[in-house]
Amino acid sequence: MIADRYVLALEHMREAIRQHLDKMFNDNKERKIVNEVLSAVRAAEDIVFEDMHKSVKCDIIYDIELGWRQVNNTDTFALACRTPLVTYVILIKDNVCVLKRDYKEIIGKYYDLSEAQEAARKHLQEAIKETLGIKLQDYERD
Repeated sequence: MIADRYVLALEHMREAIRQHLDKMFNDNKERKIVNEVLSAVRAAEDIVFEDMHKSVKCDIIYDIELGWRQVNNTDTFALACRTPLVTYVILIKDNVCVLKRDYKEIIGKYYDLSEAQEAARKHLQEAIKETLGIKLQDYERD
């Protein structure tokens, strides 16, 4: 994975810095100070990288677009969207759009097709957030 390559490059850079500073400071007291500073810097870097990783996850989740296609159904007009987690179906009958999950569970009823599609998108975003185990309220887009 690409992210792993960057993590390895960071580890190599950290090790090179540590070795360079070890050569510069021969005294044990000086090396102890250098090691403490490097530990503090590493902890700060780890926090920043974790936040960046969460931010990237959030961007991916918020940029999800669903592709809808017409489904053969005898009595109603239906649009379906299959995702890796769930299949959404919008049944349109009598000017009402019924959004269903996996052809069974009714998620909601809407009077506008675009509202039903947006509701499906938000429902999928919530499912992905739950699956990934991240809380996005700290990373919401403005």
